[in-house]
Amino acid sequence: MRLVDLAVRDFVPVKVTIRCIANQDHSRWVFRAAQSGDSDGLFFKIWNPTYVRRDNILGAIEAGFYDERTTPALEALVFHDGVCRGYVMRSGVPCQKLDADFFELVKHRSEDTGYFNVQFSAGHTMLCDNKISLFDLEGVYPIAEYGRMEHHRAVFDNVDYERHVAMLYQKELLERQPPIPGAERVPVCGEVKSHSERLASPLFGKLRSLAGDAWQWPRDLLGRLRPRLDLIQY
Repeated sequence: MRLVDLAVRDFVPVKVTIRCIANQDHSRWVFRAAQSGDSDGLFFKIWNPTYVRRDNILGAIEAGFYDERTTPALEALVFHDGVCRGYVMRSGVPCQKLDADFFELVKHRSEDTGYFNVQFSAGHTMLCDNKISLFDLEGVYPIAEYGRMEHHRAVFDNVDYERHVAMLYQKELLERQPPIPGAERVPVCGEVKSHSERLASPLFGKLRSLAGDAWQWPRDLLGRLRPRLDLIQY
C-alpha cells in the first residue's frame, strides 16, 4: 500500500505522538478510517522516514515472528519511495488479560525466529475476528539487541516475557562466546535482577501504571486536537 494513496486528512486521529528523544525521532500517527467505504474498521499507523523504529517490522516479518498466527489483524504495510512508512490493521476488541496459549506461542516464536516484541502484554493484544493478535508491531527487535534496550528507549511491558527474552539473549551470548574453562563467570544483561525484578515489584508496577495513565490522557487528547499532519512527510 502506498502512502500517497491514503487520504490521511480524511481519517480520524486516534493517537498522535510528536516526540524527539536524544536525537531519536519517536513521532508517529495512528488514524481510524472514515466510517464508510472499503476502509471500515481499519487503523493506520504512519511514521516519517526518520522514525527510530522504521524498519523493525520488516525484519520481524521476514524472520517469521509476525504471521497469520501472531498478527492475524495485520492488513498491509505502507510504503513511500521504497521506505516502510507504517502499516494497516483491522480493528478488534482489547484483551482484558493475557491468554496463556498465546503467551506460549509468542515465547516459542521468539525462540524460533530470534525476535521479540518489547511491548508484548495483555494491553497490546486484541481479539480480531475471534483470533488473538498483537498490535503496536514496530516495537520489535532481534534478540541480540536486548542489551541495548536503554539505547532504544524501550521498556518491557511484561516482566515474565522479559525474563524469557533475557534467557534467550544469555544463551545467544554463550553460543557466540563459549565460557573459558576456569575463568570467572561474569553475569550478562538479563541475569541481573535490577531491571526485571524491580518491574516485578507490585508497588513499582502500580506506580508506573498510574504515572503512565496520568500523562497518557492529556498527550492523547492534545494529539487528537492538534495532530500536526503537516509534519507527515511525503
